[in-house]
Amino acid sequence: MPFTFLLGLGAFAMVILWFVDVDKSRIECRQYLEQEATRVYKIGSTEILDLGSEGDMDGPTGVVYERKAEE
Repeated sequence: MPFTFLLGLGAFAMVILWFVDVDKSRIECRQYLEQEATRVYKIGSTEILDLGSEGDMDGPTGVVYERKAEE
C-alpha cells in the first residue's frame, strides 16, 4: 500500500489542474515576460511589437527587434 499516498496525491493534483484557466495564464505569462524584458534587459516598450490578434491562441505575440549599430 505504499503507492496509495502517491495515487491520492496525483488525483488531488488532477482536481486542482481542472480549475486552471490556461488561456488566462498564457496571457499573464506573456505580460510578465514583456515586463521582465523591459526591466532586466532594458528593452524599451517601443521595441516590443505586438503581432497577432486577440483571437489567436496566445493573444498578441510580443516580438523584440534589434536596432543595428550605426557605423
